[in-house]
Amino acid sequence: MNYVVITENDVSQWKDNKGREYHFPKRYLKYLTKGTFIIYYKGRMKDTSFALKRMKFFEDNKKIA
Repeated sequence: MNYVVITENDVSQWKDNKGREYHFPKRYLKYLTKGTFIIYYKGRMKDTSFALKRMKFFEDNKKIA
């Protein structure tokens, strides 16, 4: 099994659509082959104005921000 970690920063030169569309350099294509599992990682929050725009997580039916 192949795994790839994709990191998204709050401020980027790319026009990503969070959770749906991720733009990346063509040189990454060799790592993103059919059947590859992708781990979507959100980097450290440097600007708290993005706090409400980040994905939310749920654990045991309790919302965690």
